Amino acid sequence: MPIKLDLEECKQMNELLAYLITEKHQLVLGENFQNLPRIVEMVGEQLHDIYMTKETIEQMGKILADMAKSPEMKKVFDKTLKKLDQTSRKRVKKAINEAN
Repeated sequence: MPIKLDLEECKQMNELLAYLITEKHQLVLGENFQNLPRIVEMVGEQLHDIYMTKETIEQMGKILADMAKSPEMKKVFDKTLKKLDQTSRKRVKKAINEAN
């Protein structure tokens, strides 16, 4: 991850990632959410209809909005958001706004 060359595979893997995050799968999130920065970074890079279906983008928006509000994740999420490049940060914020 992230897959960028095989766009069909990319969309499927992003859908799977959204499912695993939603299910709070320990392997994906890591112990004490240690993988959260990398997840937010990857999602920010790929929040585009080239890499995700419309439904997955909407689901990721809800996931990101939940992360931003979660007492356990908010501090790490906010810190990670500040480190993203401008394009990824805009995509993440847009997805969160559309989810709210």
